Amino acid sequence: MKISLKTKIAFWVWQRFRFKEPENKFQKISTLGNGIRSLLIILPRENSHLPLAQHFLKSLTSRGQFSAVNKIIGWEEQKDILDPQLLQRFQSISENDINRYGLLTDEAIKKLTNGQFNGVINLDPLFNPTSYQLVSWFSSVPRIGFSSEFGRDIYNIIIDSNNGANYIEQGYEYILEVLGL
Repeated sequence: MKISLKTKIAFWVWQRFRFKEPENKFQKISTLGNGIRSLLIILPRENSHLPLAQHFLKSLTSRGQFSAVNKIIGWEEQKDILDPQLLQRFQSISENDINRYGLLTDEAIKKLTNGQFNGVINLDPLFNPTSYQLVSWFSSVPRIGFSSEFGRDIYNIIIDSNNGANYIEQGYEYILEVLGL
């Protein structure tokens, strides 16, 4: 996905002035804890990565952990492609939610991030400013995503994309391990 220079500059400015700085709060993952009970999952923007993301979500179902997914955010045109079970928790981003700089409007961010979540997972392996805006809205919960130039300041847990040809599948497995699912 090619991102325009205008959008990159707008995202950089947004990140510098509007970005909520993550809290440097120590968090511990333990088998004795309650675990993550409410997840916000952001789907990949490109439909070519969507089948792997759906497979990841179905693996949560097979493990009996899909109830932890409170909201799935994707794009309007993905409604026709998604599995009907996923549509129950799906909220879409439309073209009306994007401003002229290619970023989400403040109203759209508030609408999409409405709710209480114990963790946020960005399943998009490529840089997408709208996904990063959504993830960065949450400052005190675990934020998991793939590494990128902008992601190092946003995510608590970063999946390195330099680990070979199957890094997306390996990244999804890593997410399951880290969350104890």
